[in-house]
Amino acid sequence: MKKIVTMLSISILAAYTATAQGIVSSGQSTTTKENQAETVYSTQTNGFLADRPAGTIAANLGVGFGTWGLSLAVDGEYTFANFGSGMSLSGGVYGTVGFSGGTHFFVGPEAAFHWAVLDQLDLYTKLILGYHRYNYTYMGYTTGAGLFRAGAYIGATYYLNKSIGIGGVVGYGGPNIAAQVTFRF
Repeated sequence: MKKIVTMLSISILAAYTATAQGIVSSGQSTTTKENQAETVYSTQTNGFLADRPAGTIAANLGVGFGTWGLSLAVDGEYTFANFGSGMSLSGGVYGTVGFSGGTHFFVGPEAAFHWAVLDQLDLYTKLILGYHRYNYTYMGYTTGAGLFRAGAYIGATYYLNKSIGIGGVVGYGGPNIAAQVTFRF
């Protein structure tokens, strides 16, 4: 838990420092002559399809397996800092439901660090802090409890176009391994 809090603190400090130094993308846009609908963001982005300029909103839908059996996961992210070179920081809300001998429900805020390493490939790591509620039924008895817990993931998304990507995650806090579809707005 101490490592997760330390990593989250470093991420927040890096975002604050970048904002204070004025190197974060402003999100202002201009249009190109070739395509008036095309948006070009600040020069802080590397121009890759997978890069996330400040102001990007993304939704991820996933299905996977783990300690909770079959799990469905959904999260939404807002990119609030782009450091250039394909690196960006985002925050959002994460939720998952699992089915294994009962029902598991986990929801909480998340912080993610993204790195667009290739034109269409986004690698990232996520930290999640949230509330886990579970109910079990065993031999006719039902029990359940709720607790706060942390989770961490590493993942990759391959963007098919500007709005849709496919990928997967591996980690702890929901499904241990999951395939997902990403929609970017």
